[in-house]
Amino acid sequence: MSKVVIRRAIAAAGTVAALIFLSSCAGTDSSGDTANGYADRRGLENVMATLSFNYEALSSNALVAKDVDVVIVGQVRDIKFGPEFGRFDDEFSDIPTVVVEVTASKIVQGNADESVYFALWSAPMTGVDEWLKALPPGTDVVLYADVLPNPQRSTGSGEIDSQGWTEGRPADKPLYVPHVQGFAVMTEAGELYWPLTGVTSGDELSSALPDGSALGTDQFDR
Repeated sequence: MSKVVIRRAIAAAGTVAALIFLSSCAGTDSSGDTANGYADRRGLENVMATLSFNYEALSSNALVAKDVDVVIVGQVRDIKFGPEFGRFDDEFSDIPTVVVEVTASKIVQGNADESVYFALWSAPMTGVDEWLKALPPGTDVVLYADVLPNPQRSTGSGEIDSQGWTEGRPADKPLYVPHVQGFAVMTEAGELYWPLTGVTSGDELSSALPDGSALGTDQFDR
């Protein structure tokens, strides 16, 4: 098992299992003025809260692809506040999310729409404008993700619940959750960067695809 400190993404040990206990609502449209096609690594470290857990690192992108519903290449189009997830009747466990809308330029695997919506944990008191600076429209993305089922409100204490389930996307569109090793972007410094694991490399974005050798984990020699 490997220990990873990820930015509060909706992913959990091993695969793309959802650690669902989080929250928030409302939306802000993006501005074309912020588009530059590159992510801000430091900015992402600031807007994504930290979560630490053990998980089973996968030794190839092909294995990551086998673990998810879809693999896409695309560009960030917008970011809005997303659902809140938390434990039943326990407001202290609530954590906000944002929903990132990506326009798919290539669907590598699965049946995804042209617009794909995926959720990331957001640091408390972080605005959408800060997210749009860290992950501006036009940023190139490789995404390996699963459809996230809606955790229905339970009558039992300690169960997972969602609030504002359709926030941040059209109500008829699925919400995806990225694999721990399955969310890669390019930074202004020319780095290939996996925000959920903090791994960087000097490779091109295409190296993060299933047949590529750039991994979102530092647990294996290349």
